[in-house]
Amino acid sequence: MHRIQNFTFRLLFAFLLIAGIMSCGDSRIATGVMLWPPDEHPEAHGIVVPIMEANRNTNTFLVKIGNNDAILVEQFRVRRFETVEEAEAFALEFQDYAFLYAESQQRALPVRRTQSTESQSVYRFREGEILKILGSPSEEVVISGLRGRWYPVLTEAGVQGYSFDFSLIVFDEREGISEQARLRELPAQARTILENVWRPHAFSELIDDGTPSLERLDTRYGLFPEPDRNVIRIVGDDVSAEFTYDNVVASGASHIRFEGSSLEARIDGSSQITVFFRVDGRDYTRRFRLLRTDLETIIERETERRARALEMLHGDGAILSSSSYGTIEVDASGRFSWTENELLIPGIISPSFASTGSVQFRYYLGTALRNRYDGVVSFRFDGAPEGDLVSFLYEVEPDGIRLIHVPPHTIDDLQVLRSEGSPVVIFFRYSEGEQALSPVPDGV
Repeated sequence: MHRIQNFTFRLLFAFLLIAGIMSCGDSRIATGVMLWPPDEHPEAHGIVVPIMEANRNTNTFLVKIGNNDAILVEQFRVRRFETVEEAEAFALEFQDYAFLYAESQQRALPVRRTQSTESQSVYRFREGEILKILGSPSEEVVISGLRGRWYPVLTEAGVQGYSFDFSLIVFDEREGISEQARLRELPAQARTILENVWRPHAFSELIDDGTPSLERLDTRYGLFPEPDRNVIRIVGDDVSAEFTYDNVVASGASHIRFEGSSLEARIDGSSQITVFFRVDGRDYTRRFRLLRTDLETIIERETERRARALEMLHGDGAILSSSSYGTIEVDASGRFSWTENELLIPGIISPSFASTGSVQFRYYLGTALRNRYDGVVSFRFDGAPEGDLVSFLYEVEPDGIRLIHVPPHTIDDLQVLRSEGSPVVIFFRYSEGEQALSPVPDGV
């Protein structure tokens, strides 16, 4: 049905464009494209029109729409061109936006000169005011925790600029205001819940602490609204559920009820919510946050950091050698073999461990150590229990790498908080493929 409507519009557009050009005769002074037609001529959206006269005193154009008599329209409704060819080219570009409008859902919503909150405000909308969309939006951006895009717009006062669409309902004039209109009576906080992806509060703590653990961050987990279906999905490591609601009701400024389901939400600030729900007769409370950076981007950065750290250790296939503590060979996949390490058995390495395993970079430097060391490297030996790692602080030097043993009791969760007073220190030199190394920053 949509394709038929679109095809019909294109035929009508082409007919009116040709009719507008043919009817202009020799009396036109310029050619225009109708941006925002008067209510009595809805068929004129985006068509080429001859401009017969221009009145500077009243800021009006006398234009002809098809075979109708000439009418007066405000000049802001028409974009003027000196040639028919220029008007035709613009009309073809504009046709995808010819019927696109928006309604402001916020009082004093600004129109800015450029796509920036730092830009000058040139107009402020009334709540419920209709505006004309003039073109394609920008890429999605996050401003004060709110996700949206900048649209080029035209106001009913004739002012052009850019408006951030978080508080706009964009709609096609031929179809009316979309399903988003159901949200218009809600406070901005409620719309924030329904228009964003929320992540577990624990994720934001990991990221804020500079410990974006790949073992804990998971893009599957979060609160995922689908307002077009009246659905909110919550996915966690211990409970997952989908809630279908009938209405969204605000109780005061901070409490939201999703009627028809057990789900309720408390707004704890501009970027944090607490939700309450019941699944299989059990009550749950979960906290979620808006992340300043997409979780996918954070995971990508941490993956790259670990890859750089492994490259630092592996190099071009070089072998790390110590006269007292053996030889370490690491391949590009992170697999290692550590031989002739008897002096570290059983104090640091268990005699039950194999001589092979995998290199990991799951721990991070605590605040007190970040200016002293380059990072933390862990060796998980084959045969060791899950989570039983042999870890070292490391310092990269021009001719090798210095490892400082980290006992488990100095690690709090994911961070190495301190080094021992008399730690085991091992210096490894590159015995093959010798190269100068560069430190890899810890964290992202």
